[in-house]
Amino acid sequence: MGTEHARVRSDGFHEEGAAGFGLRSGASTSSRTRAIAGLRAEREWRRFSLNSYVEWQQTLPSDGPEVSASFVGVDAWSPLAASNPALSGGMFGVSAVTWLSPQSTLSFGYDQRFGPRGDASLVSLKYAFGF
Repeated sequence: MGTEHARVRSDGFHEEGAAGFGLRSGASTSSRTRAIAGLRAEREWRRFSLNSYVEWQQTLPSDGPEVSASFVGVDAWSPLAASNPALSGGMFGVSAVTWLSPQSTLSFGYDQRFGPRGDASLVSLKYAFGF
């Protein structure tokens, strides 16, 4: 279990050129607090381990996560299309890790996001060498 608080401040942006079709945005500040609950498990056999996790991230207070933008040549503001960080959601993943030497590992993993924030998956192959 845990909590996470993030505060992001932006000075905005102003794209030049593009015959008035560059984008601009004003300064903004957003913050979000989340409660996180989850479980992790690991099983080891000699030079091999299997890891897994599942967690739920419940958004508590959030303020200002939506940023508006306009074309430079037109004064018509609308929200930027992005996933809404104020939504809650969950994640789960599994990975297999093997020690290739006392200083190096090779791992293969799969992670999946689910819930109101949308579904997305990630497959990874990692090689790590300690020195």
